[in-house]
Amino acid sequence: MRILIIGAGEVGYHIASRLVRERHNVVVVDEVPEVIRRVEEDLDVMVCEGHGARPATLDRAGIERAELVIAVTHSDEVNMVACLLARQFVCSRVNAEYRNALRGFTMAMWRRRLWWRRGSALALI
Repeated sequence: MRILIIGAGEVGYHIASRLVRERHNVVVVDEVPEVIRRVEEDLDVMVCEGHGARPATLDRAGIERAELVIAVTHSDEVNMVACLLARQFVCSRVNAEYRNALRGFTMAMWRRRLWWRRGSALALI
């Protein structure tokens, strides 16, 4: 399975590491060059340096071929925008991590209105 992970911090690194051990085709996106270098040296993954909420970056990372997108950056907003963009690129499964519980409630209400109309679901972990 081709999996795109947005965010190469602690969580993203460990998810990528696990998925590589399971023999998945993984692409990791992050905007910090040192973090990207560490992932590239330590793991057998493809990397793409850039902002995870920018369509051009996601296009370079090959989002149109991804079967699963996982957004685990430090920013709730970037995670949500990345997942919304993944849906625009016709990715069938997206996951976003969010940290702010109050914002999560508000986003859940907004998300329900947006995605129920379109007949899709946005999974949050």
